[in-house]
Amino acid sequence: MSITILKQDTEKLFNDIDNILKKSDNFDDENIIATRNNLDKVLKIFGAPEFKKNINTLYNSGYLSSFSFEDVADVETFFEKSYTDLHTLRCEIELNEFFAEGNKFDFKALQKMWKERRLKDKFPKFNFEEYQRLSTNPKIELTNFKGEKIHFDAFVVNKIILGIHQMLFSEMDLYMINTGKEGAGKSCWSSQLLLYIYTFLKDVGLIEYAYDIKKMFFSSVDSVLDIQEAQGNKDYFRLVVLDEAYDLNRNNFRDNNTKVYKDDMRSARKVLRINILNLPQLGELDTSITLTRTNFIFYCTMENDIRTGTLKKGIVEMYVFPRGTNIYSDFHKKNIKDAQVTSAFSKMLEKKTDYYSGMPKDVMIRKFKFDNVWGFDKDEYDDHIKNENKRKRVKEDMKLSLYQQYIMFKFMPELKEFSFDMDNKKHMKMYKTFNSLMKKIQNNFTLKPENLHKMEVLYGDKLDLAQINQ
Repeated sequence: MSITILKQDTEKLFNDIDNILKKSDNFDDENIIATRNNLDKVLKIFGAPEFKKNINTLYNSGYLSSFSFEDVADVETFFEKSYTDLHTLRCEIELNEFFAEGNKFDFKALQKMWKERRLKDKFPKFNFEEYQRLSTNPKIELTNFKGEKIHFDAFVVNKIILGIHQMLFSEMDLYMINTGKEGAGKSCWSSQLLLYIYTFLKDVGLIEYAYDIKKMFFSSVDSVLDIQEAQGNKDYFRLVVLDEAYDLNRNNFRDNNTKVYKDDMRSARKVLRINILNLPQLGELDTSITLTRTNFIFYCTMENDIRTGTLKKGIVEMYVFPRGTNIYSDFHKKNIKDAQVTSAFSKMLEKKTDYYSGMPKDVMIRKFKFDNVWGFDKDEYDDHIKNENKRKRVKEDMKLSLYQQYIMFKFMPELKEFSFDMDNKKHMKMYKTFNSLMKKIQNNFTLKPENLHKMEVLYGDKLDLAQINQ
């Protein structure tokens, strides 16, 4: 076939593509409309001006006579891009057809993955059939301890199940933040989240531990660290709610508990933890937690009830940091890229004037309402949190006097003389905590000689600082 004939055939093809694209849709059948939409997307790739230009230049005799290596590379790059566009489109069409048939996940592929990764050894009581059933037709209504029904938003439920799904098959942890004004319902909503996630995990055989809020709901980072420190290496899917996450304030970044908590977030992913943090202002939280580890943010807010003069609670704005390249926003009816979400929150968290003025609405995923019904015994919760707060206050009030520090500084033996087992993780944590304390006490006298002089004048027995500093 000559170049002239090939050129004529190509031009005819482009004209036919243009004519097809110009025709209007007059179809009523949904299948025909879907097919036509897919065809249009393919034709737009071949009918694009860039595609025509690159094809037509190949028939230009003057161009052929000077065809160089760079020209070949340009054409190769162009066709690689065209291939990528077609491949992306094929995957998109394939996915749309997959979901149109009512599928949520490819469970055949998941079963194969399950066997290949030997996950049965890790989760011996996992019920795959029940997991498939509850993932495909999730519960959107649960009953709490009083027999009260709690209705859940279907979109939110599906996103939560997807988060659990990624934990199970992609070895991820799950961190959620509930934020908003005081009295907006953060604790109530977190109790519902707790109930739903616990029920789902229990129903599919991934957990066996009891639904005990004393081991799941806390008001201090210290309490959370204690329960997580006691967690076994194979004790997966532990649910923890930190109801007052003030300790993780960004201004508190030097605090030892904050450091340990953040370090634990980075290193403990393999035990598949689920942590829910409640706090009034997202901007006050350490940004490394918000931007690098958080998956879901729920902003609880209120509206005025004009008729009664009261406040309507239970209104939530949902935000998601996608683990993939994008997330579908039901609120905006479009996909939002992960970079957009991160950028929007990064900008909002820069200044107090920005993060006190509200959330970045341009990346909101969903707005919904929740029932004013607790996921556990509210009275039991109140008693538990009061006791937690007392424990926290007692701990915070126990400060060492300068005299007590002096006694420890003068008479405390070196830590190597203690019976710490450095191969024991719990002992290692104790050692680091106590070592940090002793360094602070030592600095309080070596870097502030006036403190040491004061104690020596009052209690005698001078110390040789030169020897101590060696």
